[in-house]
Amino acid sequence: MNLLFRTISLFTLLLCTASAQTPQTTLTLNGQSVSLSTVTVSGKAYVSLDQLRAALNAAGGANALGSQEGCRGQWLFNGIWRMKVTDVTALRDDSRGGHPGWGVTVEFRNGTKEALSLYHTGLEKGTSLALTTGDTWARADSSAWADMLFKKVPQGAGSVFQYRFWAPDSTDKKAAPPQPDKLVITVDPGQLKNHNLVGKVSYTTPNPSFRVNLRCSK
Repeated sequence: MNLLFRTISLFTLLLCTASAQTPQTTLTLNGQSVSLSTVTVSGKAYVSLDQLRAALNAAGGANALGSQEGCRGQWLFNGIWRMKVTDVTALRDDSRGGHPGWGVTVEFRNGTKEALSLYHTGLEKGTSLALTTGDTWARADSSAWADMLFKKVPQGAGSVFQYRFWAPDSTDKKAAPPQPDKLVITVDPGQLKNHNLVGKVSYTTPNPSFRVNLRCSK
């Protein structure tokens, strides 16, 4: 009985000590700084799981895919492709009266021993640009994209391509376009089976898609 009483008393004391010390700490989640409350017990700082869960959801946002995530200028690797965003540029289409858009330059490198194309490894399924307004623009198709999609890339070699995203036709051409937030490159791992690549190469993550925060750089 005395042992139980002492245990409960010690637990209560720890809770009181922790509640009396609630400093803030700043963490970087998905390239974004997040301020969280901490409690200190026996000289060690702790953050609650509820806080972490809420912070991760906020940092991920509606476009979170559980994919390979990082910042502009940071190499990401999904087991087959290494990818990084090297540049983000505002565009104007003179043939459409200066219609606004964004260009996002991406470098891909083959991280396997096989010569591969983006198409045969499932990167043709969709690429989109999430904006700070919450809107999403789809990738503009072009002959240059088709050429890169089917190009066989040897081991260790790479390709550089500028994705182009154009504002909706109803957009005011004189207004500044909304700022880019995240680049999302969807990868379909099922394409490896469709193109007889199973056993030769493999993705090392359940969701090999890429998601790049364009508001942070590394």
